[in-house]
Amino acid sequence: HFDNRYRASLFPGAAIAERMVAGFRSATGAEPLYVVSGMWLGGNISHYAQGVRPRVLIDGKPARAPWIDLADLKKRGAIVAWMDSDPAVLPPAFAQIARGAELQPPLTVPLRWKKGEIAIGWAILRPGL
Repeated sequence: HFDNRYRASLFPGAAIAERMVAGFRSATGAEPLYVVSGMWLGGNISHYAQGVRPRVLIDGKPARAPWIDLADLKKRGAIVAWMDSDPAVLPPAFAQIARGAELQPPLTVPLRWKKGEIAIGWAILRPGL
């Protein structure tokens, strides 16, 4: 780290996406079509998700992603992911949109090209909730 931001060359976006998408598929039998997350983490999950390109509800705020149909998100479910707070607690910013989301064990993923790891909190919002 040179400062408090993650660098694309160090961030393990592919590993995070692979584990979350596989977890969503295993839990629901469906592809994750939505991610509720911050722009950086959600963008990485969407970009690296194999076989599907989930749409990101940025910061869980409909005003930040007006193209997202909230009724469709609730119908189809979503991955909810965060890294800026306790990985074992659903952030209040996502609680309204992701009411009923099932917390998953936090992911601990090593950083690429450097020693260290990152803890990612995540939950599954099952389809139809």
